[in-house]
Amino acid sequence: MKQIFTNQSLVKPNLLQNIFGIKRRGNALIEVNNLLAKNFPESLVANDLEKIRLRYKISNKRFFGGMLIEFYQKSLTYFLEKKEITEEEWVLLNDLQRTFQLPPSQAEKLFNKLAGEIYQVHFSELIYDGRLGLEREEELELLKKNLRLPETEAEKISHQVRGACLDRFIYKAIEDERISPEEHYEINAIAESLNIDASFDDRTTKLLEKYRHYWNLENSELDPLDVDISLPKNELCYFRVRVKWYEKRTVTKRVNYGGPSARIKIMKGVYYRAGSMAVQSVSSEEIRLIDSGQIYLTNKRLIFTGGKKNSNIRLNKILDIEPFSNGVEIVKDTGRSPFLEFNSRVDVFCLLLERFIREY
Repeated sequence: MKQIFTNQSLVKPNLLQNIFGIKRRGNALIEVNNLLAKNFPESLVANDLEKIRLRYKISNKRFFGGMLIEFYQKSLTYFLEKKEITEEEWVLLNDLQRTFQLPPSQAEKLFNKLAGEIYQVHFSELIYDGRLGLEREEELELLKKNLRLPETEAEKISHQVRGACLDRFIYKAIEDERISPEEHYEINAIAESLNIDASFDDRTTKLLEKYRHYWNLENSELDPLDVDISLPKNELCYFRVRVKWYEKRTVTKRVNYGGPSARIKIMKGVYYRAGSMAVQSVSSEEIRLIDSGQIYLTNKRLIFTGGKKNSNIRLNKILDIEPFSNGVEIVKDTGRSPFLEFNSRVDVFCLLLERFIREY
């Protein structure tokens, strides 16, 4: 039989304790441990513990019982490890609780905690794949009975574990910010198998719908738009939006005065400025609004129709795109790279543009 309590040596008192005959209180617990090492798993004799308490002059019985809670917890762990409490062991545990003078409510709380942890671990391992059939339900029912776990505790753990299992799959599914039809089906299948309500809060529902939409934009067949511009037969438009077209421009600032500055009075109202005029131009790049109009995204190019000009950028001329919250920068292989400002559906535009560039 596994030995969980081993005999320990008492701690020797120091000089002052020897002189005044003071006993080290910690030795009281060591003596209880040695008593358990000798007798466990048989029940202890309450009178033996009482003798230890009095010998070490621990006046408060409730305090002494509190000191023994670790021994009770260790005893519980010993019996619960095999995932079954026999009737004889249950009687022994109740005897230990009374012998250790632990309040029944405290002992019950500790038992439910330790038994619940075992039940929770086994429950989680059993539904690792998100499925809970009749056979697994019967196995869990038997474990609950063998652990003597109250129904209310088991139900609370069941609810937590089943919810965590579904959450875990959802978090894994949305790591790439996409929800495929297979993943969407699996989420509902897990919810049904675990008997969980598949309805989510507004935030989660919107997030799942957005990631499903992203997957469809990248993989599903798309419906083209009817647009008011003329397109070749094999060119179809899939997105349009009002934009502001910006470009970087080199700007030269005014000529600056250089050198020390001083004003010398020559006569009333006439001054001579000391210093020299340094011809120094300062240039910098600034983003300037070029035009406003409509942008059309087709499977071949970007088409811009503005108030001042019309432009188009073929997809094979785009080297990169840089999304922002209010638009996207189109990096071209030659010429100026425009920034298209628009505030809605930037994510959809970028996903479609990336897809068409990839498929071009």
